[in-house]
Amino acid sequence: MKVALLKAKCITNLHIGTSGNIYGDIKSEVEKDAVLATPIMPSSGIKGALRDFWRVNGTTETSVTIFGSDAEEENQNRKGNCKFVSGQLLFRPMRVSKGDHAYCLVTTPELLQVMIDTIDSFQIKLNLQSAKSTEDFEKALNEIKKELNEKKGQVVAGIVNKDDHAIMEVEGYDVKEIQSKENDLYKILLEISEGVPVVIMRTDFFRMIDLPIIARNYLKDGKSTNLWYEEFVPHQSYFYFPVLWEKEEAEVFSNFIQEISKQPIAFGGNNSVGYGYCTITPMNREWEENDGE
Repeated sequence: MKVALLKAKCITNLHIGTSGNIYGDIKSEVEKDAVLATPIMPSSGIKGALRDFWRVNGTTETSVTIFGSDAEEENQNRKGNCKFVSGQLLFRPMRVSKGDHAYCLVTTPELLQVMIDTIDSFQIKLNLQSAKSTEDFEKALNEIKKELNEKKGQVVAGIVNKDDHAIMEVEGYDVKEIQSKENDLYKILLEISEGVPVVIMRTDFFRMIDLPIIARNYLKDGKSTNLWYEEFVPHQSYFYFPVLWEKEEAEVFSNFIQEISKQPIAFGGNNSVGYGYCTITPMNREWEENDGE
């Protein structure tokens, strides 16, 4: 089995909605992980977005090989060789209310643990200069969890150092430096974030900071007849998701991964108003090198 671990960076706001409504006035909320309660990119949405992209930029033959056939197409029972896993949130941008930056990227110990578990489960080797073994990352993460727990009365988050710039408050909450900028986990997070400062926030505070909401008008015959509120994931957020290839034709898979990395791809709804555009970056390279099942 081949696995490509892909990083999706939101370059516009993203809305992948659900029919549920738990907030009363919010008619269209963002789909969330049932366990973590954080935004996700559903596997069906990822497959659909990449299929739409490939229909324009790929070939019909490879489209069926990768995604399988639609009900209205010939060979209706042909399954695709690619398996798409839901995208998990890694970073969410938040406002720096006191410090030398406009914003930083925020994550939690739980989100980092899920990433480590995903890397371990699929035996992924990250293509990062700072990457060592996941055992080292997990050890560093446990040290950060311990320090955050010990400093509950003093600090809600710890900062990943970037030069000597200070971040003292995020969304009004205190931030202190914990651990060292030599910490292995910090190094990999800064590399993934492309140098944007990263803050690891206690989960209880992370959950208290709601996603942004925008008012949307519904126009009928040129008149506004309805008004609803819609959640969205802000631009500069980061997700990651594995794509699995279980059969042969490795060249098709390799070409597919490389092509979807060349230009932004629209995910979710509202792309007609500029929502959902993400850049895709492979985080590993072994899928290029081996042909094994």
